Amino acid sequence: MDDDAINSPRRGLIRRTWDGCKNDIAVAFLYEIDEAMTGGEVGRATEDTGGVRIVWTNKLSTTAGRASWRVERVVINGQREERKHWATIELAEKVVDSEERLINVIAHEYCHLATYIVSGVRDRPHGKEFREWGKQATKLYHDRGVVVTTKHTYDIKYKYIWRCTGCTLHIQRHSKSIKPATQLCGICQGRLEQIKPAPRVRAGEDVDMGPPPQLNAYASFVKENYQLARELSPQGALPKTIMGNLARMYRDQKEMRAKMFTEHDAAKMADAMANRAGMESDGEDGKENKRAENEGDDGGYENEVEVEGAECITDAMGRVDLTE
Repeated sequence: MDDDAINSPRRGLIRRTWDGCKNDIAVAFLYEIDEAMTGGEVGRATEDTGGVRIVWTNKLSTTAGRASWRVERVVINGQREERKHWATIELAEKVVDSEERLINVIAHEYCHLATYIVSGVRDRPHGKEFREWGKQATKLYHDRGVVVTTKHTYDIKYKYIWRCTGCTLHIQRHSKSIKPATQLCGICQGRLEQIKPAPRVRAGEDVDMGPPPQLNAYASFVKENYQLARELSPQGALPKTIMGNLARMYRDQKEMRAKMFTEHDAAKMADAMANRAGMESDGEDGKENKRAENEGDDGGYENEVEVEGAECITDAMGRVDLTE
């Protein structure tokens, strides 16, 4: 299925047609390759458990397919042992979008099952045995475009693509999960613009991108220091290496600032404690002076003073009690 067909007005009909027949093609080719390569041995081994299951999934977005297998040993009457095999081939709906890709993926995953079930090798998924099965499958179906290698090498078609206006990085997604109004490029913190599918703009209408999103502290640090981190990194360093260096620089800066603030706060606390100690000392001196005044010449702790309309009694602690 080429790009012109996918982007044509009939793409919806083509998509529905492919969805309706792809599983039948997968099942038929699996039976065909099993008979041609092992005489149906994989099918017979999994017959008691329903045969090899074909499962289409949208959870595989970076690989075209995956084969899984397990075996169960059953001992009957303590003597005879039987083995039951379960096998599944998962196919990525987002990647396997044509018959040529489908039979290539089925051939690749079938070679894995043959390695497990027929060759009995379980710890070398892409070892010598797998490569031998792959050569056999390639020879049998080369005229149909089948080439079995150790990995799938397909150009995955993404429905949505955004481009950074700064470093021109392309971000691809199967769904419209990027929000340019609130998200920035993870490499240079530049703004993102959607290029596939192109946003619809009416004639004579300007696109209002709105105010740029507010950067948090880390994003601002990255934007200001990315070029410096790139220059300090080894030549040809990957973006993830540069971002790792930036993260360490940011962490070191935060720790240094925290240490400076801690020392500053400690100094302020020491000054406050010293001032408080001085105030308490002045207060004690004032209390002693007042106590001496209250004691008078006779050295007593109570002194009665007549006040018109009331009796004022001052005790040794300086408290005043007015009694009518």
